[in-house]
Amino acid sequence: RALAHLEAAIAAHREAGDEDAVGLSTARLAEALGFVSGQINDGIARAERALAERGETGDARVRADLAATVAELLTATGAQAPALAWAETACALAERLDDVPLLGRAIGARAAALFNLGRHREAVALLRWRVAIVDRSGSLVDQARARLYLSVFVADDDTREAITLSLEAAERARRAGHRGLEAMNLLNAAEEALLVGRWGDARAAVSTLGERQLSGSDLEWLACLEAMLAGMTGDTGRATAQIEAHADMADSELMPTRTTYLRALAIVQLSAGDLAAAHRAAAATVAADPSGINSPHALAIQLRAAVWLRDAGQAQAALAGMQGFRGRWMAAARMTGEAGVTALEGRDDEASVAYARALDAWRALDSPLDLALCALDRAILRGAVPAVSDEDEEARAILTELGAAPFLARLEGSAAVARAVG
Repeated sequence: RALAHLEAAIAAHREAGDEDAVGLSTARLAEALGFVSGQINDGIARAERALAERGETGDARVRADLAATVAELLTATGAQAPALAWAETACALAERLDDVPLLGRAIGARAAALFNLGRHREAVALLRWRVAIVDRSGSLVDQARARLYLSVFVADDDTREAITLSLEAAERARRAGHRGLEAMNLLNAAEEALLVGRWGDARAAVSTLGERQLSGSDLEWLACLEAMLAGMTGDTGRATAQIEAHADMADSELMPTRTTYLRALAIVQLSAGDLAAAHRAAAATVAADPSGINSPHALAIQLRAAVWLRDAGQAQAALAGMQGFRGRWMAAARMTGEAGVTALEGRDDEASVAYARALDAWRALDSPLDLALCALDRAILRGAVPAVSDEDEEARAILTELGAAPFLARLEGSAAVARAVG
């Protein structure tokens, strides 16, 4: 219905000879094509054609709006270099216009392209500034969108901050009456809560979202969250059914949709104990978008699967991929992987020290699931060597409270092996 109304608006404006209104309506149409109906290449083509019609002397506000739209859409396809060029055009035009909401949007598009090119800290710095300027003079919707971007890009540094920002954004979107933006931020919050080990919060958000009339892409995202939660709690049949029902996500024109699916698939397979398949799915996530928003956790899954397979070479490859990311969460993930490689190489004393440091890093980040999985890695690789602390008990308590049955079973299996050998 939105597409039909926008097409009608464009036709009416063109008939009236109002080419500026044609350009602005085309920008909205391109967004709807790309981010709602999944026809992202059609959206890019329409916006680029409208830009060409405006030329270099057309209305600056229209050109800036269209340029920002093209940048946002190109970023979502993985075409970061041209996205950055269009974002630069939009930023320059919006700056001269002194249009704060439009400048904030252009900065967001530029930051997204920079992040996906591996320039993460620069992207986060830009987004923090975007939040500051829209909080002073932007609408609730502008404020929600600014926090949406920032919440995604700080996740590899501080998952807790990412959750807080997502919930703040959802609240602003709700107050503005923007249900789609509210749902997107609730999905973000649910995903981060799931990954950090706040499964009660994740379940509450998933339950709330299940009662909403979500769009196609949001429904797919929700299905991935439900599949991951089902997989990690031992409901393998439900997890597999959800994943298989949405396999077409792997062929989406939207890069985040493809990598969200592949990462969810990797988590389901890791939970089910299909380590080789989990490694492949995680590696495919990273290969599709090496510096993208889903790659940090995908690399951690890839590395964990390699460690559990006792494949030091594959573990080293995942560690190499992690070098392009910064932030405290990623630092702790690298420490965990480095400890695993050290253990695989037979340097047990060094591995004990390395794992102790990694566990402390996860405690400092207050990330219980990561802490428990790090201890599980250690238990699997330790074999018959006795635990040097109560790390197994700590992991057991976390996994029991979460109901993470597959990981708890693997921990108990490792303990049984150690007892038998002892």
